[in-house]
Amino acid sequence: MSPQTFHDHIVLLVSTADFLRPPAWITDNFTVIEGGNHSGGSSRNKLVVFKDGTLLELFNFYNPPTEFAHWKDKPEGLIDFAMTTLPPVTAEDVYERVTQGLKGSSLGVTYEPPKKGGRVRKDGKEVAWQTTRPISTQIVVSSSSSSSLFRTDLPFFCHDATPRQVRVPFDNEEITTHPCGAIGTAAVEVVVSQGQYDEYIKSYSVVLGSQPQKLGAATSAVDGVEFLVGSPVPVGIQRPRVWVHTPGSASDEEWVKERGASIRSFTVAVDGREGRGSVALGEDGVASTVRLEWG
Repeated sequence: MSPQTFHDHIVLLVSTADFLRPPAWITDNFTVIEGGNHSGGSSRNKLVVFKDGTLLELFNFYNPPTEFAHWKDKPEGLIDFAMTTLPPVTAEDVYERVTQGLKGSSLGVTYEPPKKGGRVRKDGKEVAWQTTRPISTQIVVSSSSSSSLFRTDLPFFCHDATPRQVRVPFDNEEITTHPCGAIGTAAVEVVVSQGQYDEYIKSYSVVLGSQPQKLGAATSAVDGVEFLVGSPVPVGIQRPRVWVHTPGSASDEEWVKERGASIRSFTVAVDGREGRGSVALGEDGVASTVRLEWG
């Protein structure tokens, strides 16, 4: 049976300087288009749109946050990711399914009811959506945020209220043609603590509506599984997935210590290369967390 949960977008928080002039590791590989200003008046975005109907969002606060406050204390880089469903599955259907499935979770997490959101494109068109976000069942106090109800250790859902092409213009070949040959989202990597690993696997199974598959021998040094999901527009990507694992290196350990369970990397499927393989777009910094994968 085809999956009902699909990759939607990945959120990359950027500084105002990098928003106004994206770094070369982005512009040398991707076609970047203007997104627009969000309705709350404090944030804006630019977009990298893929042929499979997914996108990478370059997100920036240009005023003190009045919206997306759960991202305001995040360091620059990959901070969150979204899944989606397609008609006839609705935001309300997802909310009901996920909240029922997460009852009794020891992570203390549920999802809020769908909320309306929107922005105005540079050409004046209004874009509308509904989001369903993970929230704590109690106030969480952490080093990264004095008190936060919203969470980024599980994906949120973004459901289109206007036609999907209005928010994600995947039908525009000029926009979806990229210098690196990118065609879509291949994988999102999430790293979680060893002590909470089993509960995260249960929770991701509920949220994604997919059963975990054990990793192969090549990656068996860590506890990890992958969840096969879908792409809104089929383009021949073999295994769109979400990979959840425990720390497998000192840098992973430091990541979890500083950021908690969170998105660790984003892999883009590319076309036009022979063989199989992957490469990061940089050796360090944010560029090292975005990879190209082919084959």
